[in-house]
Amino acid sequence: MKFPGHHFLLGLFAWWFLVGSQEISAFQKAYVTDYSDDAITVIDVATNTVVVPQITVGTNPISLCITPDGTKAYVVNQGDNNVSVVNVATNAIVTSIAVGSFPLGIAVTPNGAKVYVVNNGDSTVSVINTATNTVVGIPIVVGLNPARLAITPDGTEVYVTNQSDNTVSIIDVSTDTVTLPVITVGSSPDGVAVTPNGAKVYVVNSLDNTVSVISTGSNTVIATITSVGNDPGSLAITPDGDFVYVNSTGDDTVLIINTATDAIVSPTISVGAFPNAITIDPDGSKAYVGNLFDASISVINLVNNTVTTTIDNGNGPSGIAFTVAVAIPAPASSFTGSVIKIRFLTQTDRVHRLVWTPSADPTVVGYHLYRNGVLIFTTGASGPFIYKDHNRNSAVVDTYTLLSYNASEIESVPLTVSLE
Repeated sequence: MKFPGHHFLLGLFAWWFLVGSQEISAFQKAYVTDYSDDAITVIDVATNTVVVPQITVGTNPISLCITPDGTKAYVVNQGDNNVSVVNVATNAIVTSIAVGSFPLGIAVTPNGAKVYVVNNGDSTVSVINTATNTVVGIPIVVGLNPARLAITPDGTEVYVTNQSDNTVSIIDVSTDTVTLPVITVGSSPDGVAVTPNGAKVYVVNSLDNTVSVISTGSNTVIATITSVGNDPGSLAITPDGDFVYVNSTGDDTVLIINTATDAIVSPTISVGAFPNAITIDPDGSKAYVGNLFDASISVINLVNNTVTTTIDNGNGPSGIAFTVAVAIPAPASSFTGSVIKIRFLTQTDRVHRLVWTPSADPTVVGYHLYRNGVLIFTTGASGPFIYKDHNRNSAVVDTYTLLSYNASEIESVPLTVSLE
């Protein structure tokens, strides 16, 4: 089956309980577009588990990018001809931006100032100003039915694959105009990526099972790698620039290209059904492959090139992007709870008394206290470190959760106390 853009689907009960401190240095997430669910899924890359319920976006989200500062995700909604902007800290939709017809690929400049969106249906590229979340200028006319795009590491040029005329267009970021030459590649070019040193561009040609290698110095094809699986679609390059990983959708595998020799090397890695998206994490240790037809993400260990984990995901994983690793504040050093009965004549006030020792982490600016998942108390870094919860029912177990937070409103791991 062939799609536009190659694959448009392209507590513990206790009277008194003590919890010791825990430390986590950083947290990083992967956002995945779930094409058939009209949503995105968020994965903790440390544990490879889904950490946030699906976030509803627009119709048929197909790809996404995250700004270099990690604050915003831009999600292409192919069915609505728009882009949703997601606040990464809160996972709330900030706004939606109308773009061209049948949008497909998306990329953000290294300085985070602009987002480029391929409009497959009208053969243009829209440019979004990330400061205002508005489209700037008129759409840039490129080749016929553009599919994907990649931006050079220095942020000066955008390489756009044009599926129906077998070419790659180059956009000058400073002027947002197409520059010459237009580069002829293989049949139905789709995925595209630039090496970290900016010297080469790799282009997947899905209909002839090849990868074209372009020199950015001359903007000419300097090599064509053949026999690249069956119906290859997307690709990703390791942060050190040594290897290119290419999805082969027709035989459910990932192939590896050595960039020094521009030759395929062993092994060929079996993944899930119809691998449609691939992204390599920033430290270069793992590749994440979205398997469109079995609603899963294959995680490849790039040290030994084996699949180590398969993550159950939403339906139609079609795009994957990573946030920057963010520091997680350390929790309070201890958290205790006790029950106090205060008698007033014939009345008794049952009080749950919560006390904690402040975190030793200097980045902590305050604490959130939740009862049964509902925020009931907030205090600053200087305290008070005690809370009395009055008029509690002895027939009900209340679970209290304490989280420290930093200036970015990032919360620590939870400490819990359950009291009756």
